[in-house]
Amino acid sequence: MKILFLAPHLSTGGCPQFILKRIQTLKEYTDNEYYVVEYQCHSLDFVVQRNAIKSLLGENFYTLYEDKTQLFDIIDKVNPDIIHIDEMSERLDRDIVKRLYSNNRKYKIVETCHDVAFNPSTDKIFRPDLYLFCTPYHVDTFNVDNYRVILYP
Repeated sequence: MKILFLAPHLSTGGCPQFILKRIQTLKEYTDNEYYVVEYQCHSLDFVVQRNAIKSLLGENFYTLYEDKTQLFDIIDKVNPDIIHIDEMSERLDRDIVKRLYSNNRKYKIVETCHDVAFNPSTDKIFRPDLYLFCTPYHVDTFNVDNYRVILYP
């Protein structure tokens, strides 16, 4: 199986650390192929997790710069089974997300919310195939049936 993680950014904070630990753990127990696309590069300073992910994945690591549509070239090249958006898709460019969620896509979409500021009852537009929550807090907040909770290892 091929899993492409779409990270909103990999500067500092919990999300980059969570993605790094998730990939490290998955690589211990599976033989899947992993890819990471960094949607926005905010900084190249103090990016310990970004550098670790890049080192871990080598050529399977990509950064999008100005042209975000390059994401679709990467998707065509990788042909992933799953695209895991490590944030709510509504926080990315709407045209990009509409295209990601097209009805004729060949991949499943998983989303993880990493904060408490997102209000799914008013802000959620796009519905993934599965939510992968990183805390039980989101189970009550999102009130959906299609979820799993995987706490930070």
